Amino acid sequence: MAIQAGTLLECETADGGYAVMRALGPPEQGRDFRVVWVCTPDEYDRTGTNPDGVPWPYSAVRVLEHAQG
Repeated sequence: MAIQAGTLLECETADGGYAVMRALGPPEQGRDFRVVWVCTPDEYDRTGTNPDGVPWPYSAVRVLEHAQG
C-alpha cells in the first residue's frame, strides 16, 4: 500500500533518532529529492483539515500503520 494522508510514519531525524509523524499526502518530488509532507499525530488529529506540515525526505520514512479509509 502506498503512503497517503493519515499514514503513520517513523521518520529518521538528522541526529539518528526517530519521530512518529502522520503523512499529509503521498510522496512528491521536491527540488532535489522526493519528500513526504508530515506533521505530528496531535497536529493531524487536532486540526482535521489543513494541518501545518514540513517536508521530510522520503528515504528517511518508514510506514508504521496505513491510514484507514
